[in-house]
Amino acid sequence: MSKIFVITGASAGLGKAMALQAATYGAKVALLARRAEKLAAVADEIREAGGEALAVPTDISDANQVVQAFRTVHQKWHKIDVLVNNAGVINPIAPIHDFDENELDKLLKINVFGSFLAMREALIIMRHQQDGT
Repeated sequence: MSKIFVITGASAGLGKAMALQAATYGAKVALLARRAEKLAAVADEIREAGGEALAVPTDISDANQVVQAFRTVHQKWHKIDVLVNNAGVINPIAPIHDFDENELDKLLKINVFGSFLAMREALIIMRHQQDGT
């Protein structure tokens, strides 16, 4: 049976690379990211190579969207084996005295709160199935 991967931030960069690599090893890959068009392109690339992918446009900083994304994955494949918490931002890179509160809020919502939300939803499913990483 194929492993089920959920990868956040899967539309570009490391997330995309990890998704493509996991699929080459036979994993079914759920792709989560904000940019629907780029996400669909990654899913198409996986499918064209013979893999199985599910694109789930998700703003990782939005609790309702994260809950719905994990429900969608679970409804399709009935389990989750691996969560790759990759979504994150590093911009802007600036000295603290130039850093705006709104930019910090966005960074924390994505990098910290978003990671927490994904871990929480994955753990709910993994605890129920008594398996997963």
